[in-house]
Order: sequence, then structure tokens, then C-alpha cells
Amino acid sequence: MVSVMQFKVLLSIVLGVLVLTSNPAHAATDGRPGLSSTGQIFIRLEFSQSVQVSNLKDIELVIDNTMLTNGIETTQVFCVRGSKSGYYRMIANSDRGGSTPFSLTGDSGESVAFDLYFNGNLSSNVLEPMTPGVPSQNYSVKSAGVHCNGEDNAEIAIFIPAEELRDKSDQVFSGYLSLTVAVE
Repeated sequence: MVSVMQFKVLLSIVLGVLVLTSNPAHAATDGRPGLSSTGQIFIRLEFSQSVQVSNLKDIELVIDNTMLTNGIETTQVFCVRGSKSGYYRMIANSDRGGSTPFSLTGDSGESVAFDLYFNGNLSSNVLEPMTPGVPSQNYSVKSAGVHCNGEDNAEIAIFIPAEELRDKSDQVFSGYLSLTVAVE
């Protein structure tokens, strides 16, 4: 019969031999010396989904009397493409980060709030209201070339109510709108 001490020593020897003679998972091996020698390497390629928003353009508006009465509505189409088919969501933020509402800021510190809508499926003509920092519903993304091969597939609409435009002092209101697309 083997004593506990002898068993521990024997177990240590067996484990040591196994560690020295076994290759870790996916480890490269050297060839053996001889007239020919073959080594082996493991190659791993991980292909993760990626998305890109592109073909965005700056928006510049000059206020006229019609806008003071009716408000402003402007749209912009752009491209959302992926490395492979899948789904994405849009998250929008203005300079104010995740605060509500979306807004532009004037030199005096005054602000003009605006509403933002998003459509990730131009064939539907349905604009989804957006809230700063809150993801949109899922939209399908397809693998496409740069700028969706010239066929934009997403749209934003910005609406500034007339009451936001009235009684503002003469100044320029501006800000950044960040549109972030993320794989789902």
C-alpha cells in the first residue's frame, strides 16, 4: 500500500511529466532536427461585427420670417454600413451630453431647443423620436462599401418649434450633434 507522502510525491512527478510533455492549447511547435523539419503554428482570425456612420454634412440655417412663424424642419440622409449583416442602434447627444432637450447655444448663453427624429430604414418613411443618450430601436445593417456605395440608408430630421426662435437676440446659435451607431 502507498503512503500519503509517497502518493503526493508520485502525483507531483506525474503532473510534472504531463506539463513538460504536453503542448498548451494552440501553441506553436518546433520541428525536429533531421533531413527535413516541420514546425506547426496555430492561426486564429476573429472577425467581429463593426459599423460606421458616414456621409454626414454640417447644417447651416439662416432664420427668415417664415421660420419664425412655422418653425424649422430640416432633414439629412447619410450612410450606416456594417462589416457584415446584423443590427445596430443609434444614440444621439448634443453638446449638453445626455441632458434633455437637444439644444444649440448662443454666444450670450441663451439656448434653442430642438427635437430630433431618426429613421434607419428609408423604405419605411417612419421617423422615430430620439431622446439624448437613449438608444433607438434596432435597425438592420448590411455590409456595404464606403458611403453605402452612394446609396444613403438612414436619415435624421431636426425640428425647431417657432416658439424657440421668437424673442432671441441677434447672435449665432450652434452646437454639435453626435450620432453614435453601435452593433447589437
